[in-house]
Amino acid sequence: RRVLFRSQAAAEICQRVPTVWFHHDAWALANGFVVCLEGLLPREEAVRHQSRVYQLLNYSPYHESFRSRSIKRLLDKHAPQPAVHIVGSQSMADLLKHSGRFDASRCRLLPLAVRSFANELSDQSREQARVALGLKPDLRTVLIAASRATDFNKGVEKAAQAVVANAGIAPIQAIVMARQAQAAAQWLGNVPTAFVTADSPEKLARAYRAADVTIVPSLMESFGYMAAESLLCHTPVVAFAVGGLIDVVGGIRHDPLVPPYDKWRWPG
Repeated sequence: RRVLFRSQAAAEICQRVPTVWFHHDAWALANGFVVCLEGLLPREEAVRHQSRVYQLLNYSPYHESFRSRSIKRLLDKHAPQPAVHIVGSQSMADLLKHSGRFDASRCRLLPLAVRSFANELSDQSREQARVALGLKPDLRTVLIAASRATDFNKGVEKAAQAVVANAGIAPIQAIVMARQAQAAAQWLGNVPTAFVTADSPEKLARAYRAADVTIVPSLMESFGYMAAESLLCHTPVVAFAVGGLIDVVGGIRHDPLVPPYDKWRWPG
């Protein structure tokens, strides 16, 4: 009811005054999906990677369902119609174009940006950064970067599984930079790990510089700040080929993007 009321109120405001809608995520463009894998991954493949309850119901939370059809009807009827939509990545611009819901509105693609780290830590040696984090200076290091470690859609558990599998081939150590980072300890097992909270530019730069590669394992990113920040610190990135990560990371000669859930291709 609250969603319906807010949608109706916003739609009425758009009729009265010129408005601009800045899309932080794809919710309104993808029928209520914050993560939408339609066209990216077959439903049965998504179900296979889900928890047991989804597998038993043969249901993917990332594809069309009764819930998404209900939200689609709501948005088709009450979605605000602003004069201009501002989106932060080509992926979201494509979703807007193909939604069929905002044909009378203009779309402005305004790539989001990150502020460069204005301190010497962004150029410190990897060995110095590792020592500062309590890690061995000469051991290969992987950074797992996400906004929240416990959010399934941010993929930290899947990245940890890939790191553990790679640790069985050659020695490796890890950094987890996320809110609730300590939750990843259960997935990383015996892999030496430093846990970092990204609450200052200094901590961000140190974590990126300590790593040989950064994994951004999200199933959806409107832009992909952490990927851009890592590249600013001259640390390569691997990720799933979704959302804004395609804009930030895609197009690099040695393609670092893999299909959603295909975590076993990251070590390659």
